[in-house]
Amino acid sequence: TSGEQMFFENDILMPGESARAYIKLLAPEYYPKSLSVGKEINMNSGGRVIGKVTILELYNEILLGGS
Repeated sequence: TSGEQMFFENDILMPGESARAYIKLLAPEYYPKSLSVGKEINMNSGGRVIGKVTILELYNEILLGGS
């Protein structure tokens, strides 16, 4: 799904860098119970994987519950 990302320390990341970010999904209702703290997911741009995301916190209870 599409979403908005906001980095806490940097505006952009270069290959190999990491940062903490807030990511807001535009349509979380399509992914109920699909995420959990500690889960690692791909970050894509179009059809290309551009990075990995490790979930540290979840604020939307609709998403909470995935393994």
